[in-house]
Amino acid sequence: MRVRQPTRPSRVKLTPIQGEENHYTQEMADLPYDGYEGTPFDPEHVLSDTTAAALGIPVRTAESPKGEYDPTPNDAYKILAPAIHIANRIYEGVDLTGLYQSEVYETEFPTIFDWIKARIEAEDFSFLNVGDYIPVMTKDGILLKEQIAGINTYKNYGDAPTPEIDSTPVRTHIDFISKDCHPKTMYMNRVNYNNGTTVDGSPYLASELEAILNSKQKSVPNATTATPAMVAADYRTSGILNTLPDELIKVISPKRVIIPRRFTAGSLLTDDNSWDWKDLSPLWIPFEMEVYGCGMFGSPSGYAKGGFQQYPIFSCNMARVKGAGDGGGRSHWWLGSAAGGNSTNFAAVSNNGYASSTNASNATLRVPVCFRIQKSK
Repeated sequence: MRVRQPTRPSRVKLTPIQGEENHYTQEMADLPYDGYEGTPFDPEHVLSDTTAAALGIPVRTAESPKGEYDPTPNDAYKILAPAIHIANRIYEGVDLTGLYQSEVYETEFPTIFDWIKARIEAEDFSFLNVGDYIPVMTKDGILLKEQIAGINTYKNYGDAPTPEIDSTPVRTHIDFISKDCHPKTMYMNRVNYNNGTTVDGSPYLASELEAILNSKQKSVPNATTATPAMVAADYRTSGILNTLPDELIKVISPKRVIIPRRFTAGSLLTDDNSWDWKDLSPLWIPFEMEVYGCGMFGSPSGYAKGGFQQYPIFSCNMARVKGAGDGGGRSHWWLGSAAGGNSTNFAAVSNNGYASSTNASNATLRVPVCFRIQKSK
């Protein structure tokens, strides 16, 4: 029998070694399932409780004759290999379908989206790691591996609630960003224009790309002059949001941000000049700070940087290199930040991984599919 790491961490059963504090011995790992025989696990990789705590690894107790997760205090279960790889910045994430199937029955949570929403409601992130993903098959047959980009990255952030808007503070949440880009190429705007409009002062929220992402009908810029002429754009049938499974759409929450504004009626601006608290539509793209952790080609003003936090998935690595579709060749992709020093460009990530910017009308770029699932009030 082979010695290997478990593919389903919740199935690892460990028991304390008598007289040896903070150490455990292996009883069984990877219990048989789907025709696969269980295999022993190398006990040298078992972490002490102290090390596990330092890495932020939950130590859960459970007893289940089937080796499946059951929150009844008894035997110890731990996440092992993922934590080591995360600490070394080499963790690539696993498909969460296995964990979902090992934890629940159809009568409890009929879909993986119901399950992850319930986990967030319970504030239970055990065995969930940044980089792990949910495979999402769109209605038009496109596979998106939606990775956990950050857990509670923006918790407690935000403006004060108003009678009209249940805004903040941001509650317990997970933000997902697809491992690769959606295969469809798209421009930010049909013209080289990176200011806001009379529809919205935010360059990103005023853009045509935002309508494409969210299957919207709205007026978009159709000229490069100050307070440009507008044209109607209708993506209700061809946009991306409406291709997602209905079960996923129903659990997506708005993402609350203080977003840069670049608009003054009658003027064509080359840098951001203010900011506003806004709810993003269900699907969005990251801003420069959320990817690089600092400003690059965006506006040098604090408005462009002060409201964002780098997602852990992009920290100390090149995870920003994304394919054109699942496993596809490397692709350039859009960011939500308008470029600084001009009125024509938006920031982007190059197919080689370096920071970039390009004309808003460049129709060769792609986008990752990003969304938030948040705890209810």
